Amino acid sequence: MTTDILLAFLRALLNIPMWMLGLIVVPLALSTRKPGDEHLPRWAMLWDEPTYGINGDPYWRGPDHANGHEREFLWRLRWLMRNSLGGWSHFVMGFHYSRIRAIKWSGDVATANRPIGHSGTLNITVLLDDGSERNCWYIVRQWGNSSRCFRFYCGYKLKDVLDYYLRVGKLPTDRDAYVQDVFSPNPLMGFVHV
Repeated sequence: MTTDILLAFLRALLNIPMWMLGLIVVPLALSTRKPGDEHLPRWAMLWDEPTYGINGDPYWRGPDHANGHEREFLWRLRWLMRNSLGGWSHFVMGFHYSRIRAIKWSGDVATANRPIGHSGTLNITVLLDDGSERNCWYIVRQWGNSSRCFRFYCGYKLKDVLDYYLRVGKLPTDRDAYVQDVFSPNPLMGFVHV
């Protein structure tokens, strides 16, 4: 476990030069986009958000964040800086869903900060087609009765894979989906009360 967390930290360090380059690439690439565009140009795909593109996910496009401004330059810049290196963490550092052969977990599967906040610890491991394993540590601790929590998401983003498996009873097989790497210790993450 300690070795896997150290490897996740080292992968996060590899992201730093790419993130710094993105400070130049993202504004430049965004300046070439029209309001109707959904993604950065192909040459900037490592800084794009592969699933939701440059206009945000449904939550970020809503009234709490975008409020109708999701196709404007500054809003798109804010979204991509928040989700920097989406393509990099999917296609270079991550792996394709189709490679997963088995999944196991320990801890509390209800652990989440949203849509329903629940403090807990969850460890998820998947076995890949080449016999290697990928791990995820997901820890959520609410601060008292506040709407904030400490969230530690480390390794690979396997929480969605487990949620799908528990809901549907089989592993996801999305043709174009990738599991991205993650190293995100956040002491002030939002926590949704029931």
